[in-house]
Amino acid sequence: MLVVAEEPGIGLGAAVAGLDTVDPGAGFASAPPIATASFGKHDFPLWQVDSPDRAVFAGEIKGRWLWLVLWPETAGILLIEPIGLRDLRDPGMDLDLPYGAPSPRLS
Repeated sequence: MLVVAEEPGIGLGAAVAGLDTVDPGAGFASAPPIATASFGKHDFPLWQVDSPDRAVFAGEIKGRWLWLVLWPETAGILLIEPIGLRDLRDPGMDLDLPYGAPSPRLS
């Protein structure tokens, strides 16, 4: 799973999701959300975004796009339970990769 949090209009999350736009596109959030991310003491809805070969979910948290991209496309099942997020910019949050090397999907 790759998590991208970005300002609107940047397009990194959309690019990782395999989209040709900078946002989730027309019709986004027109149906009920199907996943939830929690940040602090708040829950935020996530909607599925159509992508050809991966599971993509997007939502908005504190004025930023939040993208969760999972490979393969069947990995979206991992979001049945809410996913808890932490801000690595907060004091005491050291950036490390406790679960292995950086993803080869990042160029």
